[in-house]
Amino acid sequence: MSYKESVMRAVLLLWLALTTAGAASAALLQAGAFTLGNQTGQPLGSIAIREFGGGSWRELTGSLAPGVRRPIAFSDDDCAFDIRGTLPGGQVVTWSGVNLCDVRAVTLNRRADGTIWVDYD
Repeated sequence: MSYKESVMRAVLLLWLALTTAGAASAALLQAGAFTLGNQTGQPLGSIAIREFGGGSWRELTGSLAPGVRRPIAFSDDDCAFDIRGTLPGGQVVTWSGVNLCDVRAVTLNRRADGTIWVDYD
């Protein structure tokens, strides 16, 4: 085998090793159980979840009082989700693109002006 063939073979083997490792690690990445917290300052009712950007809503948990954290049994092959909660008076708030892969806790936040965000632990 020539030097050029040896180098090309080494490059090919390295490329295969890296792509196989990347595919294996991507297959292991999935959403799992987490703790959900409510820091909106108001009770949240009808908390539901769906895959990011669409799909059917699935109930995640019952109501969640302000300041409360609750463990959520959850498992899904995807990572990005929308989480929806209902405020007193019926206003629906949706936190979009919430990453549930490799997190222990997700805290839903909302200011009085309506600004929403998520904190991760």
